[in-house]
Amino acid sequence: MVVLGYSDSMLAMRRWYNPLATITGLPPLPPVGSAMPYFYATRLAAEFPAALEALLVTLYRENYRKGYLFFNVMLDALDPLTAALDGFTTQEVAIDLFVLDPFERWERHQLARRPIYFDPALV
Repeated sequence: MVVLGYSDSMLAMRRWYNPLATITGLPPLPPVGSAMPYFYATRLAAEFPAALEALLVTLYRENYRKGYLFFNVMLDALDPLTAALDGFTTQEVAIDLFVLDPFERWERHQLARRPIYFDPALV
C-alpha cells in the first residue's frame, strides 16, 4: 500500500507525530509516494472471541517495534468473533461482495444473513 496523500488533519498530526516517533522508537508516518509499513493476519481461525483476542495480542507483541504502523485483520460485521477486537483501536471499512452465479447454484441460499469471509491475500 502506497501513501497517495494525507488529509489536512493527518498532515498536521504528522508534523508532531514523526519527531515524537523518532524519540520513542516508533515508526514514522511515511512521506507521500512511500509504502505504508503494515502487515495483515490472514486465515484467522478461533472457536470464540477470547481465543482470537489471545492470538491477536500475541501477534501484536511479536511484531511490536518492528517498524509497522498497524496490522490488518478482516472480519465480517456479522461475525461473532468481532468481539475479539474490542481492546484494539479499529477502523471499519465497508465492502460489498457480490456473488456471480450464472448457473443459479446458490439461488436458494440466504447469503446476506451469514458472515462472509474475504481474504485479500487471495486477490
